[in-house]
Amino acid sequence: MSASSPPPSGVLERGLYLLSFFTQQQPSLHLKELAELSGLDKATTLRALKILAAWNYLKKHPNGA
Repeated sequence: MSASSPPPSGVLERGLYLLSFFTQQQPSLHLKELAELSGLDKATTLRALKILAAWNYLKKHPNGA
């Protein structure tokens, strides 16, 4: 998936797409940043992040990141 491609529409694909933005150089992102980078709206991004966190693929940082 390239930056010029439209955001994915499938639930699993969206979650994996969002995970791809986290790197060793960028281990944390705020919701707004991730939504902007991914092209997904904030509500969709938040729902996906909550699911990823519930399954321990992500952890919410104490400062909200």
